[in-house]
Amino acid sequence: MLSSSSLLSYSTMSTPSVVIVGGSVGGHAIAHNLVSLLLQDARRQKLPDFPFPRITVVEPRRGLINPIAIPRTLVDQAFAPQTFAPPSSFSPQVLDHVDFVRGRASYMSRARVDVRLTDDCTTSLPFDFAAIAVGRHRPAFVMPPHLTKHEYLAFADSYALNFRAAHSIVVVGGGAVGIEIAGELKYAYPTKSVTLLHSRDRLPPEPSLDPEFSERVLDALRALGVDVQLNTRAATAADKKPSEIEVGRRIIKTTDGREFEADCTVWCTYRGTVASEFLDSSVFLPQTSIDAANNAIKVNDDMTVCGGFDNVYAVGDANDYPVIKTAGGAIFQGSIIAQNIARQINIAQGVYAPLDEVEKEQGVEVPEVVLCENWGKAHMAVIIGQEMAVGETRANGVSRDYKATAELFEGDMSTKRIFEAIGVSAVSAESAESAVSSSNGH
Repeated sequence: MLSSSSLLSYSTMSTPSVVIVGGSVGGHAIAHNLVSLLLQDARRQKLPDFPFPRITVVEPRRGLINPIAIPRTLVDQAFAPQTFAPPSSFSPQVLDHVDFVRGRASYMSRARVDVRLTDDCTTSLPFDFAAIAVGRHRPAFVMPPHLTKHEYLAFADSYALNFRAAHSIVVVGGGAVGIEIAGELKYAYPTKSVTLLHSRDRLPPEPSLDPEFSERVLDALRALGVDVQLNTRAATAADKKPSEIEVGRRIIKTTDGREFEADCTVWCTYRGTVASEFLDSSVFLPQTSIDAANNAIKVNDDMTVCGGFDNVYAVGDANDYPVIKTAGGAIFQGSIIAQNIARQINIAQGVYAPLDEVEKEQGVEVPEVVLCENWGKAHMAVIIGQEMAVGETRANGVSRDYKATAELFEGDMSTKRIFEAIGVSAVSAESAESAVSSSNGH
């Protein structure tokens, strides 16, 4: 937590700088909420000369993808376009107050981020506050690496065509991605053979989930017609590249001697490591601030990085906070980080009275540091086809109505809801249809 003296040390800078490394849903949530909070505070305190911070988002992609919708985009060509929001759909206040630098962080110290731009040039961004929102190295079908909407749709089309041509499909790995891909495939192609191989006795494997969650997921998959094989480990899983599906007739052998034939194999066994290679441990984050197993950045309850980094935060997949990683969780953490950075900036800029004078002067009360304590560890939902879903929250436990839970995703895998939560306009059905036609060359 930031002390009074360290907060006020930032006041020597006339215009604070905030750098957000990563512009997916977590990073965009920080930017959107931070701009909204600072504008709101400036209006409330009638500060026309308030020096608005320089806010920069470092992100190579020219747009924003709804990550939870990707399993359906790989199956349904008509659905894919609405899951990619171009910069023109970002909120006007974000476009007015945030600079988007197209590139990837190559180095980070306590005071700056170096960026390799998409044209291979480099630039350096000094900061007073920073947020690391880089996510994880994921297989392409979990988080496509493509930088433009055209590339993204071409990628989704290639997967859809391969799935359409296959007669039998084996999905290896029963995490959330494997469950949802298997469900989407069987829903879209009920006559195809779809098999899900999972090495453990429950799916998904997250231990914090209630056993009933796993039971209901299993029942829903089997009701849909997916052949689910638990306690079944593919003998070649450890040797497979995690980034591609395999197209072509092959036999998947298991460690217990069984064999499964497939025209198309989808490997969902790779959990990924945090893309934090740009963090220089010798001058910035000590090894004690990094989880050696997956490169996750250790954070406190206020999302600041452990080890005395009171002006550096990490969000979502990038951090080690002990919750199931979801898009909703990243947005929630992003809002917390935005509130805490806004608080720091406002105190440093004198919007609030100094901490030791608040009660005497009866000035504006300084908000408390916001902690990530209301997002339950077992907060998750999986969508199984287009008419069933299973969810679990701390408040309500495991959902028992498949259809009602699916309806919470509003038919678009929460694309509109996620985009609107971070100030992004949803892509209209007309625009989506136009994008499909353009992608297909019509």
